[in-house]
Amino acid sequence: MDDCFTDKPNFTPYQVLPNQIPLDQMNPKLSSLTFKGKQKYWAKKSMEMPLEEADEAEDDELNKIIWYAVRGYDVPYPKISKKKE
Repeated sequence: MDDCFTDKPNFTPYQVLPNQIPLDQMNPKLSSLTFKGKQKYWAKKSMEMPLEEADEAEDDELNKIIWYAVRGYDVPYPKISKKKE
């Protein structure tokens, strides 16, 4: 964790960007959307996630939903190689 921190903090003020997505607006019904392919597949999967309690959702599937929503549906999900110990 030490690599994540520095001994010399940067106190330069930052520019706050206004919110671009209304926080009080719910997602539209899936049937009203016109997207196809991976976008529609992962939208359906996200609606099926058991999110009522912490840690109920399957980690890898949830990570993929977040990956594609943030990075785009044309960016491949990274393959994780297991480290040799």
